[in-house]
Amino acid sequence: MANLAEAFGINVYPHTNIQQPLHAQLVLSVKNGRMVEHVPWLLDVWKYPLKPENGYFHLNNIKGAGTEIKETAIEKYSVKKIIIIM
Repeated sequence: MANLAEAFGINVYPHTNIQQPLHAQLVLSVKNGRMVEHVPWLLDVWKYPLKPENGYFHLNNIKGAGTEIKETAIEKYSVKKIIIIM
């Protein structure tokens, strides 16, 4: 999508949702990548969180995508029970 946007002169500003490390890599890897959204509570989710310094993210020097989730975050944010009302 970033390459298609570039073909039409459109910049890319990916929404973080929960994939901030992947989006930082995307923005770094394409000419039209401009900004990565920062959501502070995500620092609690990742084992290797990206922390902005002076307005910039510095990617971690680890193998893979850097999206390993803390076990405590899985416990904290998982849904225990879903109720469907019709």
